[in-house]
Amino acid sequence: MVISFSARPSDTDHAQVQSYLAIKYGINLSTDTDGDAIVNENISGSLDEGDYVGSDGSTFYWEYDATYSNDVAGIVRDDNSCLDQRQGKSESTDAIVTIGNNTIAATNQENTNALTTDRDHLMWGNADAAREFASRTTGVTGIGSVTERMTRIWHINEGGATGVGNTTVSFDLAGLGYSSNASDFTFIQSASASLTSATTYTNGTLNGDELTFTGINFNDEDFFTLGTAVSACGPGGVTTDLNLWLRADSGTNTSTDNTAISSWTDQSSSANNATNVDFPGSTIINPLYQDSEINFNPAIQIQDPGSNNASFIGTTSLPTTGADFTLIAIVETGQNTGTQGNFNESPAIIGGETTSGTGLLDFGLVMESGQVAFNASSGDAFDIETTGTFNDNFPHILTATRVQTGGSLALFVDGNSEGTATVGSGLTLNEAGSVGIGNHDSEELASQFDGKIAEVIVFNDDLTAAEQTRVEAYLALKYGITRSNAAGGDAGDYANSSGTNVWDASALSAYHHDVAGLVSDDG
Repeated sequence: MVISFSARPSDTDHAQVQSYLAIKYGINLSTDTDGDAIVNENISGSLDEGDYVGSDGSTFYWEYDATYSNDVAGIVRDDNSCLDQRQGKSESTDAIVTIGNNTIAATNQENTNALTTDRDHLMWGNADAAREFASRTTGVTGIGSVTERMTRIWHINEGGATGVGNTTVSFDLAGLGYSSNASDFTFIQSASASLTSATTYTNGTLNGDELTFTGINFNDEDFFTLGTAVSACGPGGVTTDLNLWLRADSGTNTSTDNTAISSWTDQSSSANNATNVDFPGSTIINPLYQDSEINFNPAIQIQDPGSNNASFIGTTSLPTTGADFTLIAIVETGQNTGTQGNFNESPAIIGGETTSGTGLLDFGLVMESGQVAFNASSGDAFDIETTGTFNDNFPHILTATRVQTGGSLALFVDGNSEGTATVGSGLTLNEAGSVGIGNHDSEELASQFDGKIAEVIVFNDDLTAAEQTRVEAYLALKYGITRSNAAGGDAGDYANSSGTNVWDASALSAYHHDVAGLVSDDG
């Protein structure tokens, strides 16, 4: 658009023109139009820098707000400006909200829902808080069943003779690390910035990364944001002491097949998020996101073993106190390396080794020539190692538990007990400051894993038998893995998040092969 005047517009006229352009094209108005570094000075009458004003010079579509004047956008009818903006989104780089009058169409012209009266308007802006899942506000109370929400909050300014009725609100969640399930989200609308006495909507739909809510009727001075959990969920519905939950189907910085990942957001409430840890090479080979690797679910490919160009995933904090804990992982590999009896020199799936050869109090799961080993004491010797091998390029559930008092350890593969031990009674295994996924806490050349890791779970307690059944049943159904019923009794059962058995291994023992299923389990 090009506009020319034969004379210099007055300050008020200039503000009217700039407001028209800013609303139409989603551009934030400057709050310092005279360039004197003083923000929100008076322009004329009651008009200040940063205000959005109508063509009459007196209708304020948006008055500058020091807190919420970021990513300002709006729906406005202004007949003297020939402005008929029926849907809008700020063109700022981190803007994620689009609002349309009744609906959101492909273009403004295709939105057939005209505003009723001249100078009807709905404007919004935000306080520029973080949008990412990793920065969400947790422990939310007083908003129905919502337990956490996006940190960013938006403010509404609505006015005109008629105002704006029902709207459609869309959030662009691309790259923010949120869930891919529409049912995990709640739209929160409140008359207060504290979000008390909120109205909530759970009718969201997801189309790719676009989360959309319909039928939202705002009031002037409303606030809104996005609830990111309708109710607490966890693997098998087990949330108590859940301190790390890395899922390849949620929280990775990319969901594009065969694309390098750089971050992996913890889906537990503990925010033990993970990022890449690179070896000192010059040509880094990053882990790859692979979109349909195990039973139609994604996995992360850790690669380049034995090379200084390797890279793996490491948490930014320690997901366990090192007392009682449970480590669980879904892995698939054909790797055949490692050193017998040397925890530090074997490919690590979950590695808490900090420094080579120091005999510090370390813990983790490794593989040595296809055998799975568990360490949870001082020194590098394996505390438990499987007799069989599991480097058969099929997915497996690895579960290891430790009870501090008495030092009892147990290792399971696909639900089958692979060994127990009693070592290091009373020791607190907290030497590592974080854990590695695909290597140790501190990178070790011989410890680089080569294979797929689809899910990693750490509980800060040992699981009961019933809890372990629920967690492993969730993983087995998700990744098409048959839980072993070799021990008889309840071994091999599949229970849902409420503890109800959905597959009785002993009653169906003749058919307990290649078990798979279709399941919806919100817990």
